[in-house]
Amino acid sequence: MSKAKISPKLQMEVKARDNFTCRACGYGGNANHSDYLVCDHMQSEKNLGPTKAWNLQCLCIGCNLSKGSQNWTFDIRKKAVAEKVWAENKRDIRRFFAHKCDVAFLTHIK
Repeated sequence: MSKAKISPKLQMEVKARDNFTCRACGYGGNANHSDYLVCDHMQSEKNLGPTKAWNLQCLCIGCNLSKGSQNWTFDIRKKAVAEKVWAENKRDIRRFFAHKCDVAFLTHIK
């Protein structure tokens, strides 16, 4: 299956809607971080998820790689987290995906 191209306009719309912040770990917080954020399919393309704004979420490159083609949706964060908290969240996100997405594990993420 070939990956759908997400237009630059749609990418910017999704990043702005998500406050230029990774929904998973909280990295970002403003447009200066845009180059390190990607638009990710909540329902993956592998599982026939459409390339529409409602099915896209903003993730940092690391969280996107950790998530892979799994179907997972994170809530929109109201604001970015402090750098120290972000590093802890990043560690926890990696553990979360390494443990086959046990939802109980998400209680550790700030």
